[in-house]
Amino acid sequence: MVEFHGWATVRANTVDPLAADELEALERMLPNDRMGAGTLGWKVINGEAFLWCAGMPNHRGSEFDEVLGFFGKLAGRFPGSYGLLFFRDDEDGSLNNCFRVLRLARGELSESTDALLSPCVPTVEDE
Repeated sequence: MVEFHGWATVRANTVDPLAADELEALERMLPNDRMGAGTLGWKVINGEAFLWCAGMPNHRGSEFDEVLGFFGKLAGRFPGSYGLLFFRDDEDGSLNNCFRVLRLARGELSESTDALLSPCVPTVEDE
């Protein structure tokens, strides 16, 4: 199973919220099917574009890869965006007992192991 939880504040640059045409571009970038084993949404809150996603598909596949790809597109199209995507793939060999974090900041994505919920056994689960 793959579990993921993420959020991002979407900005074209590090200062200004998105303009109307940029909000339309964001809407066009969103995955079309909106994820069958998860959710993805966005809203303008206090003048800032904010999005969230979460899901738990049985296996890693196109749905989770689409979420990863979407974060990559955000980094390229809206380099002022920032956010986090926490995920765990329990079928991923040596990394199956930890959450990983994809960090979106200043047009770059970086990945690290989460220290708050990992190792999953015994931090949040028993064997």
